[in-house]
Amino acid sequence: METFLIVFFAAIITWFIAKRRRKESSNKESNLLADNKSKFFNDPVKPGFSLSARQTDKVSSIYNTFSDVYPISQQDIIVVFTVAPDSDLEIAYWLKMRDSYLEILKQKNISQISAKKEVFQLLMNFSKIPVEDLIKKIKPKHLNQNDIDFILDNFSNRLNKKWSL
Repeated sequence: METFLIVFFAAIITWFIAKRRRKESSNKESNLLADNKSKFFNDPVKPGFSLSARQTDKVSSIYNTFSDVYPISQQDIIVVFTVAPDSDLEIAYWLKMRDSYLEILKQKNISQISAKKEVFQLLMNFSKIPVEDLIKKIKPKHLNQNDIDFILDNFSNRLNKKWSL
């Protein structure tokens, strides 16, 4: 479980760094002539780093599932997975989160975007902070304690099953 937490935190940190570099790059980019722009500014992934077609398909699926509750562009999320220390492990973690999310929405009949965001926040922060602090942080308005217990149990059970892409 420690490995998963490390990978998860590394991905989040990497995402923030990539986002900051992208912002800095776009400021620098405006000062360059259009024909002299480096590919670096359009593609923040370092040369030599890439995802396989299979991995890219999985990341696209993750993006499509969470796009309404997680404000990150598809390009940025691909960058996060590309620079992760172990892309396969990171993708596998997010696939478990995606599958749990979809099952929870279906079983609890959740369709409101605000309720979906609460589910996502619970899953996203599940391994970061204690449950009591998590509930205080999120302050759920659409989920009761039974829903929260169901969500956390569902994801925990999924994490305890075999990991694979």
